[in-house]
Parts: sequence; C-alpha cells; structure tokens
Amino acid sequence: MVGNQVITFLMPGGRVFVVLNSVPLNHDLKDLDSERCIRMLQEGEVIEVLEWARTSRSALGVTRVRARIRGERIVSGWATIAANMGGVFLQAL
Repeated sequence: MVGNQVITFLMPGGRVFVVLNSVPLNHDLKDLDSERCIRMLQEGEVIEVLEWARTSRSALGVTRVRARIRGERIVSGWATIAANMGGVFLQAL
C-alpha cells in the first residue's frame, strides 16, 4: 500500500470521502492557496472522488483528489486528503 518513499499507492474505501477538517476545494491540482478556491469544504460534508489520489512530487508532498460535493451540482475541484506534516482532511467512508 505504501512505497519505500512513503508514497501511498492504495487507500481503503471507495470513492466517497467525508471532510474531517475544513479544507479548500481548488480549481487546479497545484493550487494549494485557499485564496483562489472554489469554496471551503466544511467538516462533515461528503464528497465523491472523480480522480483518485495523487501525491505531489514537490517538496510540499501533499496528497490530493479531484472531487465534487455530493448532492450539489458544483463544478469539481481538487482537495487535499493529507498534508505533508501528517494532517488528515478527508477520510474514506
């Protein structure tokens, strides 16, 4: 599940995640600023993953997914699952 460089290859669960901590939903994969986000995802919201997790190869080392908010017709965006310092924002249901 995890490679020798601590890169996650497989994650438990399906394509539905719950927001554990507020996190921005951004237009671009590489855009990590909450200033240019579509909107903030709030704790308890449920999202559906459209593209599976990717771990950036940059020094930031965050894990992100392209998703849409379940029950809304909002344009999809990129959200961070886990930060490089171990903070977890999304959890598979």
